[in-house]
Amino acid sequence: MLAVDSLAEVVVFVHDMAAGVRFYRDVLGMPLGLNYFGHAHLDGGNMPLVLRYTWHRCPQNGPFGGQLVLRTDDYEGVTQRLTAANVNWQEKSLGLLVCRDPSGNRLLIRRKDRGKEP
Repeated sequence: MLAVDSLAEVVVFVHDMAAGVRFYRDVLGMPLGLNYFGHAHLDGGNMPLVLRYTWHRCPQNGPFGGQLVLRTDDYEGVTQRLTAANVNWQEKSLGLLVCRDPSGNRLLIRRKDRGKEP
């Protein structure tokens, strides 16, 4: 039996808060909630996504840290928004793409009707 029954939020560290907010809010379409003192809370659907400021910069290549896996009903729309925002992305398999946010955090974005495991 688990002592913890659910996750409360997901935290992503960013070195440029304004660029992080623009990416998650404007490109990925997550509504912005509270935004104060180096924290930005975004509506991630089933769980809040919290951006927290850090001076650390993620290396652009390599398996550093974790990765955020997001789902969307509008996969084609997301690819168009990423392209319009000049975000480099690659489709790894049908309905699954990989990109990085402005702070170098790795994201997987999958079409909602794709299987549960990337």
